[in-house]
Amino acid sequence: MDFAIIAAVILLIVVKTFISSGILFAACKLAGHEIAFPEALIVAVSTSIAALTPYIGWLLALVLFFVLIIKLTDAGFLSALWIAVLNLSIALLITAGGAMLIDTVVRNDYAKKEMKYQMTR
Repeated sequence: MDFAIIAAVILLIVVKTFISSGILFAACKLAGHEIAFPEALIVAVSTSIAALTPYIGWLLALVLFFVLIIKLTDAGFLSALWIAVLNLSIALLITAGGAMLIDTVVRNDYAKKEMKYQMTR
């Protein structure tokens, strides 16, 4: 593999981890629990690494997420569940917004190319 591709993948993983930490930080604030950003970063990195385990990674990541949220925020299980729901909701909203933005950019680019093609005919 090319070094540029490896560097780009590493950069995307780092950016995704910081975005996930920010989303978790916001979800905890909305749920009324305090978590420091470095602690949210620890949760994001730990669960991301656990999720890499084949076959059961998603389950390990889920259990680790709840254990870390309960320990770091002194929240109960229901509060941790509420934080998880908020975390997922915020992440889905951001993802949907990003997908709509990408779709708009691609459609505009296609329309510009089509218009340019029509003008050259």
